[in-house]
Amino acid sequence: MKARVKAALRRIGRSTHRLVLRALRIGRWPFTPDRLISIASVVTILGLPIAIYQIRDLREQREARTFAVMSYADQQLNSGVNVKIRHAIFNRLRLLQQNGGEFTPENLRDYLNVFDTLGEMHERGRIDFDSLYFWHGDSISRAFRNAEVQWFIKLDKMGGNFDYYVGFESIRPQSENNSGSAPIRK
Repeated sequence: MKARVKAALRRIGRSTHRLVLRALRIGRWPFTPDRLISIASVVTILGLPIAIYQIRDLREQREARTFAVMSYADQQLNSGVNVKIRHAIFNRLRLLQQNGGEFTPENLRDYLNVFDTLGEMHERGRIDFDSLYFWHGDSISRAFRNAEVQWFIKLDKMGGNFDYYVGFESIRPQSENNSGSAPIRK
């Protein structure tokens, strides 16, 4: 019984194979194992330079994206009130009006939001850490060391804004710690 079934399956298989070959107008399968190995070798050899080119292209796209993001952040940090805030932080002056400075909480929040966005972009792999610190490392470090900025962030989080500044805190310089706040001049 098994022999009959096997023979029937072979006949069906052969006839199906012949029908497919006839439909494709191929008399015999033209590829021997040696020929297939040769074709695979050629495809591999020709595909390697293409793969290397694509990897380089992806790297260039990432660098272009990083440059675009950094340029946009640089534009935001070097215009309007943000320049004044940056200079006040660099000169260790008071920032907020309620502490004797000239800026509103919204102004400081907007300034810190630029760094927060950069941190989010870094966490998502859109920009690399080296570029981030090449472009804005000094401003980020000084903002972290500023006692009034740290106080403002704590106050804002106590007000229920727990998700604020997560990106900013994620790019905290490794050498910085909470106790290293810069003094404020009057």
